[in-house]
Order: sequence, then structure tokens, then C-alpha cells
Amino acid sequence: MHRMSKNEYRAALLILGLSQRSAAKFLDIAERTSRRYALDECPVPILIARFLRLVARNKLTPQDATALTDDPLP
Repeated sequence: MHRMSKNEYRAALLILGLSQRSAAKFLDIAERTSRRYALDECPVPILIARFLRLVARNKLTPQDATALTDDPLP
């Protein structure tokens, strides 16, 4: 899988209706980190990239994604 570009990161946030600030809360990262991803100052970790791609491609809301991922495994 290719590295998530700043444009792809921004597009995923747009699809999800998230600002960089709300994305930071959603992803449980610092606001500065979200801003750095959007400016391509540091790479988006592969797990965050995969998660954002999955959520955006399946048109899940942040609330849906949180509900799906916060449940403990059986």
C-alpha cells in the first residue's frame, strides 16, 4: 500500500466532515500531528491511513466508525 499523501489525508477528512482539530480528537492524536499530516511534514502512520481509507471508502460517519471500533473483541 502506498503512503498516504497530504492531499489524500485532507480528502479523507473532507469526506468524513472533519476539521484537522476534530480529526485529531477522532484519531486520538495531537492537533499539531493532524496539522503536520495535512502539511506533509510527517508521514501518516500506516494504521491511521488504512483506517481513514476504510472509513472514507465505506462512507462511515465518525460516529459509526467509533461505534464499530470501540466494542471489545469477543
